[in-house]
Amino acid sequence: MNAHGVTVLRREDRRLLRGQGSFIDGLRHPALEGAYHAAFLRSSEPHARILAVNTDQALAIDGVVAVFTAADMDPLALRLRNVVAADAFPYTTAVGSTYDGGRYGEALQRCAAAAGYEARRAEQVAQGHETTFATLVSNELGIDASRIEVVHSDTDLVPFGGGTTRTTSFADYGVISAAETPSFITEEMETPSPWNPLGVKGVGESGTVVATPALQSAVLDALAPYGVVHLDLPFSPERVWRAMQPEV
Repeated sequence: MNAHGVTVLRREDRRLLRGQGSFIDGLRHPALEGAYHAAFLRSSEPHARILAVNTDQALAIDGVVAVFTAADMDPLALRLRNVVAADAFPYTTAVGSTYDGGRYGEALQRCAAAAGYEARRAEQVAQGHETTFATLVSNELGIDASRIEVVHSDTDLVPFGGGTTRTTSFADYGVISAAETPSFITEEMETPSPWNPLGVKGVGESGTVVATPALQSAVLDALAPYGVVHLDLPFSPERVWRAMQPEV
């Protein structure tokens, strides 16, 4: 069907307006009896810099079983708890959807190993401005990091700046190119479908949909040592830089 340039009418409105739509609260299935309801709370303050999350009031609400924040569990451990085990496939959900196969836990662990996750996590906890900036200067200039002193906004010690603004116009603005993108490590892993002779699976937009929240989670994870637990999209360099500055 070619719908380019053609108005496509919505077909689901009549069913929804007549009360014939299916919603989570309306599902009735034996496997769902006694199931918990999960709610995700986002910041009610736009563009706020959130330094801490207090869950006491939420826990005091009648019927609330547990409240979790990003600081309560290692991100990798959390994701490993929420994947379907390889030996559980084909897996049928409580509402009847069937997934043919996958090794999601192994894929996550292999990605973590390839990226040096444990070492990076330990380095992230221990690093601050002084360590990070000194390391960058040391790598670029070949100076021993122990001889580098990082001075923050102290005009008594550094009365005049010696740098030159490099983004005075759009002509010299730092637009990303292939040279600035990080290198990639490829890990090949196959999980053939058991439902056809070739073992092929369909591909849709699901992989691209999660790219934006994955990027946001990665940036927030990197900013965690600076006390940042939330930052609104889009992530401009200035917004990320401001989030890294000490609260005044």
